[in-house]
Amino acid sequence: MSYSSKNLFSYKTVFVESTDNIQLELIFSIGRNNIPNIKLPPLLFVHGLYHAAWCWENFLGWFASRGFDCFAVSLRGHGNSTKIESKDSSWTLEQYAEDVSSVVTYLYANTLSKPIIIGHAMGGAICQKYLESSFERITSCVLLCSIPPTGSIHSLPYWISNTPATLFALLLRSSYLLISTPERAQKSFFSSNIPQDLLNEYHSKFETTVNTKVNMQTLTTFVDVKKIMKEKNFSSSMIIIGGEKDCIIPIDAVEKLGKTYGGIKVNIVRDVAHDVMLEVKWEDVAMVILKRIQEKLMEKCAKIY
Repeated sequence: MSYSSKNLFSYKTVFVESTDNIQLELIFSIGRNNIPNIKLPPLLFVHGLYHAAWCWENFLGWFASRGFDCFAVSLRGHGNSTKIESKDSSWTLEQYAEDVSSVVTYLYANTLSKPIIIGHAMGGAICQKYLESSFERITSCVLLCSIPPTGSIHSLPYWISNTPATLFALLLRSSYLLISTPERAQKSFFSSNIPQDLLNEYHSKFETTVNTKVNMQTLTTFVDVKKIMKEKNFSSSMIIIGGEKDCIIPIDAVEKLGKTYGGIKVNIVRDVAHDVMLEVKWEDVAMVILKRIQEKLMEKCAKIY
């Protein structure tokens, strides 16, 4: 299989209004569904720390070519969404969840379908926060290398041993140090086989304003798991995926995430690090997501019939 950071699908951009008069950048690619009488749910991709909607371009085209309408949001303070210098480092997890809610409402109004939300890392934490009160508004939720609901503090020893800049970042309370150079970004987010030109390209797009408030919120328990688990279909709707070489959310944290949600099956993709959607082998990750989504959709169809 060949791997590429580009695809042939074009993207369009709209802006969706969230709370606090925030305008959210939403890039999208419309799917080509060649299966008659089958309507697939739209996919909504939610980025994590340092990123924006741009980081999903590989996945948008790939999934669109398989029939899904694909959307990626830039959360407030990121990408081309509204930026407020005095607030971008202190938006709360709840406010980011409101951004997701606003986009889900927009998608349902325009597609009449409940989306599948896919959150990466901090985006996974935001999706979990959103699910506390809004599980019934989605078809499924995919957590990619996501912070577990009990917080990231348990992974700190692993981070420090694998990314030396972590200790200095903690002492100076500036987590941007983890990715302040392409070399540091590679150690934190990517496998060693990423081409230098791609690494430089991605690093140039990273956000330099870091939300310290959300970092602190997600150090310890930040979501009420019982509120999510009380939803009757939650266990058949959750998908959890991690990367074998991820030094930010290691394998044991991914497995703990599955156990916390009642023993949900997790998938670990070989030879990929934290930024699974930008890695050289991003297509392997996309294939796992597709297969798991197909499983969930088939399960739902079986229950109906």
